Amino acid sequence: MKKSLLPFIAAAALVYSLGACRSTNTDTSTTTTEPVNTSTPATSGTNASATSPAKEANSFVALAASFNQFELRSSELAGARALHPAARVFAKLMRDEHREKAETLKTLATKMERDLPATLLPEHQRLMEPMNEVNIGEKFDKRYLDAQIKAHEEAITLYENALTGEINEDLLAFARQGLPKLRDHLVLAKKAKDALD
Repeated sequence: MKKSLLPFIAAAALVYSLGACRSTNTDTSTTTTEPVNTSTPATSGTNASATSPAKEANSFVALAASFNQFELRSSELAGARALHPAARVFAKLMRDEHREKAETLKTLATKMERDLPATLLPEHQRLMEPMNEVNIGEKFDKRYLDAQIKAHEEAITLYENALTGEINEDLLAFARQGLPKLRDHLVLAKKAKDALD
């Protein structure tokens, strides 16, 4: 049991430290790799779908904010209810990294004069329900990590779609910077779930 946990803790520590390094470099090294047409501001356009970029940006901001709230709420719950060390380590990492992301989203929303959702969107509320049904124990750990895997898979798709959509440069930079961390989190969530066995 202890042997199977050591690689997970080492991987979590490595991803956490690399994430801190990457967050300072990603913004400048990858911003020029996307196609030029993605820099169109969300409120401009000359064709019949001129309102679609603004709608797409609103959708991305709302979904990203709700996902982030889900990460914080579910991981705070895991901080109180998770028993397995792998689930507890992963929950702490999620709380730390998604608090930082919440602040970035607030800044972006203020700059864009948009409101973030005050509550979880229905899809994220549904992911919380199985965890709320159980108390401390192995069943909670499994439900928490299952929800983390599903949520991160969906978030990765959301961020990948944002990179090909017509949203503004600030949101593109946010999606570009966040996508590698989401992929790292998904790998760690799967490793933590494997460690439960």
